[in-house]
Amino acid sequence: MKKTNFDIFIEKQMKNKEFEKAYENEYKRLTMAYELTQLRKRAKMTREQVAKKVGTSSNIISRIENGRQNFSLDMILKLADVFNKHLEIRLV
Repeated sequence: MKKTNFDIFIEKQMKNKEFEKAYENEYKRLTMAYELTQLRKRAKMTREQVAKKVGTSSNIISRIENGRQNFSLDMILKLADVFNKHLEIRLV
């Protein structure tokens, strides 16, 4: 498959360790946001319903799902509880 200009740009930027770390952190954050969105949809819940259960606003839930809101460990634990999931965190 032919590389796009973006692929080439990212490949060059990834040689910078600071950029690489920031890129990886953003990827992890967006992956978590996507997973939370999928859990909510599978549970057939609205953002409003989730927000009420964790004690926040639907706007905050929307921002979390769209990757525009940093969230605390406490918030992730509350969300895990809403979806009857457990959270695993490891430092490797």
